[in-house]
Amino acid sequence: MRVEFPTIPEVTDGMVASAATFNTWSSALTYLLGQSHAPYASTYTDRDVEEEYRDTYQSVTIGYAPYRGEETLYYAFDVYQNSGGANNWHARIGFYGDDDAWHWVYETNGTDGAWAHKSGTHGLTAGELAQLTDGEIYQWRIQIKGDAETYNTYLRLWQFGLRAAISDWPASPTFVADAVPDADDFNTIRTAAGKLADFAPEINWCGGGEPIREVNGYDSWYTVQRGVWRYRPESLLCVVRYRQRHGFAGRTVRWQVQVRDTAGNEAAVYESGDLATTGGTEEQTETIDLTAGAAAAALAAAGIALTQGDLYRCTIRMKRTTNDAEVLDLYGGMIVRSSEGTPDGAWVVPNAWAHLDDDVGPTNLNAYWTDLDLLYSGNEALFGDTPVICYLSSDDSSARTLHGIHRKRWLHYRCIDEDDAPRLYYGTAHGQSQILTAGSGWQTYDLEQIAALPYSATYWLSRTLTAFEADRELL
Repeated sequence: MRVEFPTIPEVTDGMVASAATFNTWSSALTYLLGQSHAPYASTYTDRDVEEEYRDTYQSVTIGYAPYRGEETLYYAFDVYQNSGGANNWHARIGFYGDDDAWHWVYETNGTDGAWAHKSGTHGLTAGELAQLTDGEIYQWRIQIKGDAETYNTYLRLWQFGLRAAISDWPASPTFVADAVPDADDFNTIRTAAGKLADFAPEINWCGGGEPIREVNGYDSWYTVQRGVWRYRPESLLCVVRYRQRHGFAGRTVRWQVQVRDTAGNEAAVYESGDLATTGGTEEQTETIDLTAGAAAAALAAAGIALTQGDLYRCTIRMKRTTNDAEVLDLYGGMIVRSSEGTPDGAWVVPNAWAHLDDDVGPTNLNAYWTDLDLLYSGNEALFGDTPVICYLSSDDSSARTLHGIHRKRWLHYRCIDEDDAPRLYYGTAHGQSQILTAGSGWQTYDLEQIAALPYSATYWLSRTLTAFEADRELL
């Protein structure tokens, strides 16, 4: 069932207080807590093959993002040049605007001779903002080059996108016993909840995938999927999909999940035992609590202290553990941020009001602002980042699958080939499929048409370049 943010009535002086009005505040807080703990697919990051870039700007990655009035770009990537510091690397980020021209809104450079992490924010200028229309979807690119053709420049994307902001956050009133609050005090709850709802990402993006790989090496790890997510406690949901070719059963494989921080520390937070193959397409699924057990111990041993709101990179790897010459097909992996939904210890469960309740005292009323402050800047803080949904700028894009977790009604997608209809795989072991509409440009599909795809279920998308969900059609 899809839950929507409630319509909260405005309170006026002299208005009769009602359980119905108060319960819209409670429903709003419950909705926002769900947004804080909502699952999100990781965003695509570069494959593990290093691309070489010389002395002319070339696109490292291409992607799309809807615009909703943001004024700030954020970015995070690793970069270096093999000149030993003798020459500069250069990177730039830009979008294709309403005027049918590229706007390179941020440019930077350096002389790093080994992988160095670069991250930050950049305010968009008035001229740049004039080429962005609220509700439209824009293409973005990152390009890099070096000073000279002699040396190679390398960049690994973490994430970049648009960052929303909350302005004019209302001051919280203090409700006290034996005092009569005025309408403005009550309406601060309505105002603050509405600002938080608008701040949360409007879309639910689909995660990108590595190209399908054929491997026949023995006891060597191969990357299945790599993605970046913004951490909130406590878990990762990971899925790997593969097939032992030629129908050979009884061969063995093993898979592993690694987490890496921006400082380069890396830990294996999960590794399976040897798994016997069936000869058909198979999936393995694991939910990994990063705050407990072996996963937490591995992170601590690697010097990784997970911080809420920071970016981390996850890699799913697989290897054959049977020494033979048969081929293993690696179809793809899912990496999804997940949570058990347990709120912070300071969270107060909003009161459920009933007709004729007379306990409209400071305890229940002040609890609303306790929770609002947690959602604004505390341990339940929402994030307002909309990442650019990226994909490879090479032909390998046709040989990969996207993945999603169903949270919003309308799927927006772009086909790799306008004459080749995408497929959506869902259900048990993703064994059911739905053919979507082919076409050029952006397409939409109402996911509520698929009865066997409930909200919070995962799915694969094939033959699509990029995709995201939204509560409404944005086209």
